[in-house]
Amino acid sequence: MNNKTTAWIARTGLFLAVAVIAQLIGSQMGGGIAGQIITGSLVNMALIVAGITAGISSGISIAVLSPCLAFLLGIMKFAPAIPIVIAGNIAIVIITAFVYNYYSKSEMKLALQKLFILLGMIFGALFKCALMWISALYILPLFVAKVPPAIISSFSLPQAVTGTIGGILAMLTVPSLLKIKRNDV
Repeated sequence: MNNKTTAWIARTGLFLAVAVIAQLIGSQMGGGIAGQIITGSLVNMALIVAGITAGISSGISIAVLSPCLAFLLGIMKFAPAIPIVIAGNIAIVIITAFVYNYYSKSEMKLALQKLFILLGMIFGALFKCALMWISALYILPLFVAKVPPAIISSFSLPQAVTGTIGGILAMLTVPSLLKIKRNDV
């Protein structure tokens, strides 16, 4: 195993741990909207930061593994929702990492770069929200007789809020982590 593979595994494992620990903490908060906002924001931050600093494949790995682990640990109780969460997570990783990587390397002024990156983070959150909400309303009922109303409501506006907060937290975190990464590998 070479150094790049080892670094990828270590970074992916670290961000997966952040996502799972955030879910464990959130599950102890009683499952209310405050818990969802805190948990979802931290999970989205971990997804986005992993996608940008360790690569899109790292972010996608966490996007797939974190809801599966949440179900296995008893945090997520409604198994049919796992594919929808995975799809939403993958969407936010791909969109935000692509936008960040594109605009952070562009020739435009720094303020404009940051504006476009922020808009990309918001777009990623809104796309994740729309994908999950539409899936809960129209696709999930094809497989489940009755979708719990709590699933539909948690897959709506809170996804946009937590995705946006997670994106902003990622924007604050990524520059320092990339500086550390450049010095490590």
